Amino acid sequence: MFSQTTKKIAAGGFTLIEALVAISILTLSIAGPMVTASDGLKNSTYARDQIVAFYIAQEGIEIIRSIRDGNALNNTSWLTGIAAACTSGAGAGCGIDIRNLNFIDCAGNGGTACNIYYDPKGLIAGGGGVRGIYSHVSGGTQQTIYKRSIKIVAINAQESTIDATVTWISHGITKTITVQSRLFNQYDNLGVVTVNDSQPLFCGVHDLISV
Repeated sequence: MFSQTTKKIAAGGFTLIEALVAISILTLSIAGPMVTASDGLKNSTYARDQIVAFYIAQEGIEIIRSIRDGNALNNTSWLTGIAAACTSGAGAGCGIDIRNLNFIDCAGNGGTACNIYYDPKGLIAGGGGVRGIYSHVSGGTQQTIYKRSIKIVAINAQESTIDATVTWISHGITKTITVQSRLFNQYDNLGVVTVNDSQPLFCGVHDLISV
């Protein structure tokens, strides 16, 4: 009688091997979705960082264009005021402080001079507290993961290329995005149109952008 009862109890339970197999299957079924979710989170973070990097690079292009346009309004040479650090092909490039258009040599301060900082309210960078501003101002701002350098290479007397490169580190990997644009001396020797004796209107071509 005792022997039969023991056999029935043993037959109704799980062996150690069966339990280990069941745990392994459960672990694998949970691990798959967790890995997928982790990869999705990493990809979304990288996409966000890449979008911000693109706009920071594009801003560098627009600042150089603004200087070119300002020179035309002041009747000065089209690249006047652009620092040599920007036009030296062998250098580290330059940074530009958007507040006052001061130029920074990216090789300075141990290579960290062109790090990008974020002022969430725009107070330090002169934004009046309305919106956040990215700049090279380190005091009273938040350091970001980004660094921007700008290089200008002359093609001929009337045309140059601008490369605005932003680098950052994402999950331990260095990422880089470069926005390249052509800059033309489009305001020299242009036809001038006068409408009803008003101020002359200048006609030129737009820059071409490739990313």
